[in-house]
Amino acid sequence: MKKFLFLISILIISAIVFNSSCSSAVKEPNTVRFTELDKEIQDTLLAIWQSGEEKLTIDTVVDSDTKETWVIETKRPIDFIDLTNNYVLEHKKNRLFAWINDKVVINKSNGWEHTFPATEHEPIIIKGDKIYTPTVFLSFFEVSSKSEMDTCRFNVYTIKE
Repeated sequence: MKKFLFLISILIISAIVFNSSCSSAVKEPNTVRFTELDKEIQDTLLAIWQSGEEKLTIDTVVDSDTKETWVIETKRPIDFIDLTNNYVLEHKKNRLFAWINDKVVINKSNGWEHTFPATEHEPIIIKGDKIYTPTVFLSFFEVSSKSEMDTCRFNVYTIKE
């Protein structure tokens, strides 16, 4: 009986892992240098990194004891750039680990979506039928010139909707 339960458990875990690894984007991305990226993507990234531009989020918090409302402004590095204006980035709870938020790119027109793990580096960039992600975390303070950017590598996924 224990062997049977063990076998069933292994099959269920395998199905979950296989299901979570299936997606509409190409599994094995190409890796390119910064200078091999499209000129518009290069210019956008340089402009953001040189200006230190950040995304402002505003949250409203209500204190349950005093019923006071607080508005909290948070500045974070830009995590998503959509040059097609057709996609959004959402953070959704992971199916297996509820405390982890995966990054989900969703097509606003047809509902297609692709889930990246929470560990995927940012910013996630979309142009045409390609998704670009840096292979390492890029800090605004580490990059000061285009020549330094050429040491950065990007994964290029092809979208298959």
